[in-house]
Amino acid sequence: MVKTAKKYDLQFTALSISKEIQLEMPIWSHIGLNEKEFGKISHRKAVKCLRQKHKTHSVRDILQIAQRRTTIPRHPHMINPSGMSRKNCGCPPCKRERTEYGCEDSGECVEAAKAIIACLHPKWNPLVASNDLCETLALTDGEIVSNRSRDGDGCKKQGLIFDSNYRLTELSNGFRVFATDAHMTQRPARRVIP
Repeated sequence: MVKTAKKYDLQFTALSISKEIQLEMPIWSHIGLNEKEFGKISHRKAVKCLRQKHKTHSVRDILQIAQRRTTIPRHPHMINPSGMSRKNCGCPPCKRERTEYGCEDSGECVEAAKAIIACLHPKWNPLVASNDLCETLALTDGEIVSNRSRDGDGCKKQGLIFDSNYRLTELSNGFRVFATDAHMTQRPARRVIP
C-alpha cells in the first residue's frame, strides 16, 4: 500500500482547511511545518520536554500550552518585570506540570510552544485567519433544506443548488493522488475588499 501511494504521489492537500482539522494535525510530523525554522529550535531542551514529558501530539496540545495565561488574565503567562520566563511560576497549570510531568521549566516550554506554532505555514496555522471565500460561497440554510427536500424526480425538474464550499472538514477527505509538495502549502485565492 505504501509503495503504491509513493508511486502515485499520494499527498494530503486541501485548498482551505477548517480550524478543527488544523488543530487535529500531528505536530511532530506536520506537513505544514517549516523544516528550516523548526530546525533552529528543535534542539532546545524545552522542545524535547514538550514531546517527552508533556506528551504533546497535536497542534491543539501545543496551542494550549502556547496560549496559557496566569491567574491574572490581563498579563501574559510567565512574564516578570525583567521580561524573562520564570521557572517557579505559581499558576495552577505550571504547578501541575512540575508535579505530574516532571517539567523543569514550564516558562521555557510555553516559549517553545509559541515558537513551534510560529513555524507552521500560514495555511496550517490555526492562529492565522484564512480569509478565503468559503463562508461567502457556502449555501444558506434555506438552500441546504431545499437541496435535501429534492429527491429523484424533483431533482430532475428543478436541479440541485451547487455547494461551492471547498473547505476540508474531514481529515480522510484530504488525500489526493498525483499531487506535489507545492499543493500542501498553496493558499486559496482570496477576495480583496477595498
